[in-house]
Amino acid sequence: PVGRKQEEEFVFLLDAIRKYNDIGKSVGRKALSQLSKDFKYNLSEDQIRNRTDLLMDMNLLIKSRGRAGMQVSLKGIEFLKNAKRKNME
Repeated sequence: PVGRKQEEEFVFLLDAIRKYNDIGKSVGRKALSQLSKDFKYNLSEDQIRNRTDLLMDMNLLIKSRGRAGMQVSLKGIEFLKNAKRKNME
């Protein structure tokens, strides 16, 4: 089971990656780390790697080598929708 804080980080990461995907850009750990500092997460590149590996293991994220970067899977999009719906309640 995923804890509340970890779920918030997952939602932040998936949402950020999805936004980049939607505009046809790839995003890496460095950019996500910088972006996390603008929010309340302040994640290092290593922490981003660990979390994105977990997201990949959960089939929520697809990671490719090089410029292809990361993409949110269909299951990841559903996870985001459910998490946002849950936060509205």
